[in-house]
Amino acid sequence: MKALVLILVVSTCIAFRIPAQSVSFEKGQIITKNRDTIHALIELTPTYIKFVSYKVKADAPVQKIRISEIRSLVTPFNVFQNVRVNKAELLFRSVVNGNSSLLEYSEINMNAGHNVNGSTMTYYGPPTLIYSIRTNEKDCIIKKKKDTDQILPLLQNCQEALAIVNNKKFNLQDLQKVVTALNKCKQ
Repeated sequence: MKALVLILVVSTCIAFRIPAQSVSFEKGQIITKNRDTIHALIELTPTYIKFVSYKVKADAPVQKIRISEIRSLVTPFNVFQNVRVNKAELLFRSVVNGNSSLLEYSEINMNAGHNVNGSTMTYYGPPTLIYSIRTNEKDCIIKKKKDTDQILPLLQNCQEALAIVNNKKFNLQDLQKVVTALNKCKQ
């Protein structure tokens, strides 16, 4: 029985170590808060936490830049914008662009580690999505459905967007429709 547990633990460790070693870098741009542009190979990850890893050339060593120094980040698949949430600065992914933009951040939820045969295993829960509606460089942060009350002043001149929010079946995934409607009203 101990041998079976040992085999499972070792194979699990191997399975989790292999993906961690195969990091993907793709061409992109880092625009700093000083408006400098760094053309580099950017590490691709669903969420950037504290810093972004990049290489100036494929064979160059990995460098890191703090999120607090970044204005925006462009990869082949996404554009990220720096958003302040409370005291933290996070890179939110652009979902809808226009006079008003919808930005989304995937917050990683780590559950407490469990001790298994002398090793600590950390479990991850589903990510929490945090949204920002950006208008005129101001961000309206939405973490829960009740937070949508704070966007109502933005929507007062757009009946289509108001109708979406006021629908009883409205959920946060409908924010994409809200911001798209808002941008049509502002044209």
